[in-house]
Amino acid sequence: MNWARTGLALIVGIVGGYAASVAAYTQQVIGKQTALGAVYTPSQYGETLVENFTGLVGEFGAVLAIALAVGFAIAGALRRFIPLAPLVAFPLAGGAALFSAVWLIENVMFG
Repeated sequence: MNWARTGLALIVGIVGGYAASVAAYTQQVIGKQTALGAVYTPSQYGETLVENFTGLVGEFGAVLAIALAVGFAIAGALRRFIPLAPLVAFPLAGGAALFSAVWLIENVMFG
């Protein structure tokens, strides 16, 4: 049962993280273009969001999945050896996941 919950949490983390990342990325790009004078209608904004959501799923989705898997693995390993697991293991695992994501983006996506 614990493996099933962990697997479900990983999947929810990947899907939620991907959706939030794509929405933030889309808003950032459109915000910068709007500051330069571009005008987006709500339908253009929605279309751009959908295109980014479907277009980034391959490489960025894989990067996010690998980074979160690394973080989950580290959190699981640290929870066995550190008594104050949530206070220590989770931030360390989050840092490792973030480092993994940045490393993968720099070396795989833009390598």
